[in-house]
Amino acid sequence: MGLLFVIGSILLPIPQSLLNRKLNDLGKKLSEKRAQLLSAASDEINGVQHLLIMKVLILY
Repeated sequence: MGLLFVIGSILLPIPQSLLNRKLNDLGKKLSEKRAQLLSAASDEINGVQHLLIMKVLILY
């Protein structure tokens, strides 16, 4: 019984390290996607503000 406990405790870090690696990769991908979305959103907001400013300048 003690041998099974020792073998189990030795093998336990293996799945944890594999899952940790997968989670890190997924986190990096999500971070890149979030940065792209933030960039697109800020471009959209800045573009709308620029168009509004230009429309006001043209009217006056």
